[in-house]
Amino acid sequence: MRRDYKTAAYLFEACASSNTNTVGSCLFAGHSYAYAGNRDKAIAMYRRVCEIAPGSNEAKVAEGYLAKLGAPEVAAETRRSAAKRVAEHTKLQGTTSGTAASKQAQPETKVQRAIAAAKKKPLLDRIVVVPPRMGHPPVDQRTINTVKFTIRGLPETVFKILEEAGVTIYVAPNAMDVWPDAVN
Repeated sequence: MRRDYKTAAYLFEACASSNTNTVGSCLFAGHSYAYAGNRDKAIAMYRRVCEIAPGSNEAKVAEGYLAKLGAPEVAAETRRSAAKRVAEHTKLQGTTSGTAASKQAQPETKVQRAIAAAKKKPLLDRIVVVPPRMGHPPVDQRTINTVKFTIRGLPETVFKILEEAGVTIYVAPNAMDVWPDAVN
């Protein structure tokens, strides 16, 4: 093992800048900067994790490292800031829909009821693994973990849009397993 933390930090930060798994990249950039002895950059990266994924497992890890680096107030400030952004977003949504939201009727169609039920589940619980057909191997657990990891790394606004829309994510071994009629 080379333990070249300076180079690792640079590469992780480059990944974070290119939006490739931003949360994980920022977290590992923070670790790398910490091990390289660059406390200020480590704090900045851990803070970024807390800002873009508040409440996530990665944010909890980052908060722990902020405390170890003697900057627990940064984590607390970031949590307050994230909570304020969520409250403002919720307030804005409430003003655009007016009082109609409180008077909204029960969903009428089967599809509307299914969407309403799906919205009650967290997005990560709405990942459906399609069983294999046509002799294909099943979806590997590593693939499922990668999908979940990628979803957790989405920008907060995108994640929230998907969650509020009741999106369900299907992971299949092959497109033919989802749409077998398309083969004909």
